Amino acid sequence: MEKQTTAVLLQCDLYKQDDSESFYVLKFTFS
Repeated sequence: MEKQTTAVLLQCDLYKQDDSESFYVLKFTFS
C-alpha cells in the first residue's frame, strides 16, 4: 500500500507542482 500511496502522491505532485500546500495536505491525508 505504501508503494501505491507514493504513486498517488507523485501523480498529484505532477498536477500540482505549483501548489505545495495541496500536495502536503494530500500527503498527510494518505499518510
